[in-house]
Amino acid sequence: MANKKLHDWSENLEAPEYENNKELTIEDAIKAINETSSNYSVNLVTHESLGHPDTYLINVLEETFKDTVSMKYVAQCGCGGHVLKVTIL
Repeated sequence: MANKKLHDWSENLEAPEYENNKELTIEDAIKAINETSSNYSVNLVTHESLGHPDTYLINVLEETFKDTVSMKYVAQCGCGGHVLKVTIL
């Protein structure tokens, strides 16, 4: 994909359209990872209504990207959302 981001960045998946919408969150998380160049990271900031990314997101990303990414849960935000750091290997 041309025009991949050549820096670390964050994808805001906390907007109202993501509330209780795991499918859209997963779809846009995958897009964000695909937009990130090797050796850079994207922080996926997910809506608090979806709960911890372990329950719905991490397994899907592991299956989709296999050993081409590494993931680390960073923290729950003060606003209630969750931050998952995905580094492209």
